[in-house]
Amino acid sequence: MKKLILLLPLLLFSKEVTLDFITQKPTSVAKDYYIWRFLDQNITSNEANKAFYQTKNVNRKIFLRFAKKSDDENIKEIARCMKLKPKEYIKENAECIAAGMSPYKFVSLGLEERKKIARKVKKFEKTYKIFTLLSSKYPFFMLLNNEDIFFEVFNQVGDKFREKYLNYTIPPYFLEKIKHKKGFDTFVNITITNPKLKKIHFSFFDISTQDLSAYSSFLIAINAVRYSKYDIAKKFLTYAYDKAYYTFDKDKSLFWLYLITKNPKILEKLSESKDINIYSLYAKERLRKKIDNFVTFDFKNKSNEIDIKDPFIWLEILNKVKSLNQDELKRFAYHFRSKNLLPVYAFIMERYYRYKIHPYITPFEDYLKGVDKKDRALIYALARQESRFIPSSISTSFALGTMQIMPFLAKAIAKEKSVEGFDLDMMFEPKTNLDFALHHIKFLKRKLKHPLLIAYAYNGGIGFTKRKIIKTDIFDENKFEPFLGMELVAYPETRKYGKKVLANYVIYCKILGVKESLRSLTEKLVPFDRNHRF
Repeated sequence: MKKLILLLPLLLFSKEVTLDFITQKPTSVAKDYYIWRFLDQNITSNEANKAFYQTKNVNRKIFLRFAKKSDDENIKEIARCMKLKPKEYIKENAECIAAGMSPYKFVSLGLEERKKIARKVKKFEKTYKIFTLLSSKYPFFMLLNNEDIFFEVFNQVGDKFREKYLNYTIPPYFLEKIKHKKGFDTFVNITITNPKLKKIHFSFFDISTQDLSAYSSFLIAINAVRYSKYDIAKKFLTYAYDKAYYTFDKDKSLFWLYLITKNPKILEKLSESKDINIYSLYAKERLRKKIDNFVTFDFKNKSNEIDIKDPFIWLEILNKVKSLNQDELKRFAYHFRSKNLLPVYAFIMERYYRYKIHPYITPFEDYLKGVDKKDRALIYALARQESRFIPSSISTSFALGTMQIMPFLAKAIAKEKSVEGFDLDMMFEPKTNLDFALHHIKFLKRKLKHPLLIAYAYNGGIGFTKRKIIKTDIFDENKFEPFLGMELVAYPETRKYGKKVLANYVIYCKILGVKESLRSLTEKLVPFDRNHRF
């Protein structure tokens, strides 16, 4: 452990990121974050090049910052084309159109404008093929003859175009031809979670399970449940269960098999799950079984040896954890048995337990004094899902810290709170991060009443929650609500996130002595209350 510490200098908070600092760091998401920050500073094009070409993942936000500093006219032109509005492409050349115009931007134009742009890009064969198809009178029927670009068209044009031009029954033979291809899972998700694409919904009833992923098979089953086709649902749920790798995914198939069959043996099997999720909690509550596969830890001492607020120290720890066997994990965890290192200890022990016993820790209590117990349970539920409480977590979209706050939101809150000398690295300080998160959650609570809805908004945004959940009456479809609605949330990440946070919230309510259960929480969603002060 001493060797680990010596290899990793402490990260000092600083408003300036240097090229030397970046070059010394290992390729990682954390390094990409600092490259992104470096590219926003007063640097030369040569320095920008040296930093940019060290990135692990070149996302849009890094590329656009790099283009501003680059002296390469081609790079600058690509960036300019990427940022154009749809109508601005009409006057551009083929190269610019091909570089920056997506099918989503393209279909926002009128038909004659589309035809004009399509004619310009003839030398870019695939782009020309897609744009020509989207300029036709009947794009759906042309799409059935172009399976090679089916997903690039259907998955990218947006809901409005799909609902108006692509909402037709898809022949079974065509679905069989495309279901093994990359993009099919996204296609299934887009289609089944959109209540307006009913004609396509019925197309899935005749598809076979062969070559389907567990993901698509489960969604097709949910689609069948929506239309009371329970025999079809049972077939796809059984396949999804057998195909699934993760316990969470197996449990959700068992849960729905129970709901449509009422077979007590299935409920009993589900109650024996070692995972903690809304499905296993449902079974245990129904059978009045004790939820005993979680543990909490509490250490009084503090350690000053390791600064887990440093993203690169956390990266080194994480890489070390990945290399250890079970016995080594437990020995390694011992180094983190202290109050301020509790998140790392819990992270390692969950792996030591092989995810059969789950740590539900309550760190940073000093920073949450005076916070209502229900709000504290929600903070913990969100933080556990966001970062496992690791203060220096950085996501690929550069969400930061314990509560994974996005840079734009962090800056907005800092302005609202009049924080002097604000720097994004302050988000690696748990006290500041939690303070900002509480500020944001207070805003969300003014608009939303239920912890599940707040979780959706925390992950997907308040706009998404308003458009896709509140206004669509997502929990009012049939007798299986609110569970059916929870499976039909449009964004896959937000859909899973909400369910995970809700399960976390139930456990933290138990830990904090709040009288709440999964049943009581789900009952509050039905009938769904649309009056959320929007």
